[in-house]
Amino acid sequence: MGWLSEFFFIGSAVLPVIFFLAGEPLWAAMSSTFLCMAGAVCAIDDPEAPHRRPPPH
Repeated sequence: MGWLSEFFFIGSAVLPVIFFLAGEPLWAAMSSTFLCMAGAVCAIDDPEAPHRRPPPH
């Protein structure tokens, strides 16, 4: 699931710029919001996240 959250976060950095340069600032804002939220939801279930690892002994 980590690759999916990375996909959404990278998309949230790239796609709004493309929309903004195309003259669609509303689509840029909506796509940025949607992709950031989708990336955060996918990152919740990441079993390899640093906060889910046991502390070192």
